[in-house]
Amino acid sequence: MSLVASQPNHIKIHYKIVAHLLKSLVADKFKRMARDEVLSKFLSNNIDPALLVDLHMRAEVEALDLAEVGLLKLIDTAELTRQLEKSALKIQEHFQFVYGEKGGRVYLSEDLLLWRVEWLRRRVLFFQKWLSLVEICETPADLGFKTFRTRKSLDDSLKHLFEIDAKLAEATVQATPAFFRFLMLKQLQCEADHLQSVWKEFRDEVFKKIQELP
Repeated sequence: MSLVASQPNHIKIHYKIVAHLLKSLVADKFKRMARDEVLSKFLSNNIDPALLVDLHMRAEVEALDLAEVGLLKLIDTAELTRQLEKSALKIQEHFQFVYGEKGGRVYLSEDLLLWRVEWLRRRVLFFQKWLSLVEICETPADLGFKTFRTRKSLDDSLKHLFEIDAKLAEATVQATPAFFRFLMLKQLQCEADHLQSVWKEFRDEVFKKIQELP
């Protein structure tokens, strides 16, 4: 998907800010994962780290693109559902490609596709909050503060993301062949821990120097 030239200026500007934030968070997450010697050794021997980073970035951008299109009402609810399913398949196909023969085609199961659709749906709602702010912002921290206003509001929104991340991860581990299941579990747990960490550090940055509004 691509940005639409005629879209409201605040959506265009905030899309770029959120995309930049997501790129930074994903990169930071994998830098921290690299410090885990056991995990990084497994990944370097079995998976191209660049492909893994690209997979996660593409997935986040798919959700951001759908948030933009839905917010602009360029498609109706039924079409948005179809686009969610199409994007879910695209992400899972990329996931399958990254993990190659180790997973057969198990990552394209109907169950995992349904979990990925819900993963996308929750992120679409989350990103639409950022994009819908009319007041123009210049930085991710400024946009985050003016979108959520309180630490609790941002925490509550992130909680919904972390919950679906955990459910998708659980389904992914269960689908993984037994020989690789423990390694997949360790990897996904590590990803989740560091993703939550970088988001919470961003939250702290947002509200560190600004008095929270009632």
